[in-house]
Amino acid sequence: MSSVQYLALLGHTLAVVILVGSTVMMTFIVVPAARRGRMSSPATRSIGQRFSILTAIAGVAVLLTGAYLTSLQYTLTAIVTTWSGMLVIASFLSWILLVALLLVGIDRFARSLALGKPVQAANRSRRWFASAVVVSIVGVAIGTAF
Repeated sequence: MSSVQYLALLGHTLAVVILVGSTVMMTFIVVPAARRGRMSSPATRSIGQRFSILTAIAGVAVLLTGAYLTSLQYTLTAIVTTWSGMLVIASFLSWILLVALLLVGIDRFARSLALGKPVQAANRSRRWFASAVVVSIVGVAIGTAF
């Protein structure tokens, strides 16, 4: 494995850990605290903004490094004709679903926070973030299968 390949694999792994970890933190720590009124609106807004930036960077890194690593191991024909290639497609589809869930959750969270309503922000976004956790776990399981 070349240095570039190793760095791509390391970057991919770190980006996945950050993406999944930040989603879990938002779902199981930030949102419940905001729902119970234990976080001020400015604190909730600050965390939400940082979460948005972090997930955007990690999401793009997962996509780019994943595409690079896939290009090293598979031809287009192999992606659509082999079992492991199908897992690559499933992994990509889980990434798309994860990004969609996070985008909706972040949007609902941010819109309510803009009105100064952290409890409403948490209530409107919690199902989206919880669904994103499930999809991210499924995505990791798919990614480790190939």
